[in-house]
Amino acid sequence: QSGGVVLALAGGVATLDPEWTRLTSLAVPAEHDPARCRFNDGKCDPQGRLWAGTMSLRNEREIGSLYCFAAGSPPRQVLTGIGVSNGLAWSLDGSRFYYIDSLTGRVDAFDFDPEAGRLRGRRPAFSLPAGQGLPDGSTLDSEGMLWVAHWDGGRVSRWDPESGRCLAMVTVPVPLVTSCA
Repeated sequence: QSGGVVLALAGGVATLDPEWTRLTSLAVPAEHDPARCRFNDGKCDPQGRLWAGTMSLRNEREIGSLYCFAAGSPPRQVLTGIGVSNGLAWSLDGSRFYYIDSLTGRVDAFDFDPEAGRLRGRRPAFSLPAGQGLPDGSTLDSEGMLWVAHWDGGRVSRWDPESGRCLAMVTVPVPLVTSCA
């Protein structure tokens, strides 16, 4: 929809028109229960598909999911058993997908099939050090390094996702850092 915005809401994905007056539902995953979960973080992959994950409304553990929304296809549930879906990023060459379930305290890596939008080979890439908060939103920089926001940690950190080595920490004057760009 030209000039509008795409929103992930409690009940699914919608568009909001440029005048901010009309909300139009685009997709609701069949498995999604808006009475128990809400959408949290989302991003588009290099092919233009929207990936968005959910989290519990009542602090229930592992009831969230990660979904893929592609034009002309129904929403696809990609991962289940998620605590708090967060931080999504793709490697510069598009072969890997990095994902954060905040409650695990770590960033996971997957092999990514760009054509099919499929994930395989989930493995831990790295974990945040104890006492530095939970991993939240993330982004990849022009050198292929992953930046991670620390919820309740007052910082963002830069990581080499291949080696799992922390390269830099930047403290900020607020504790609940949710995203970085």
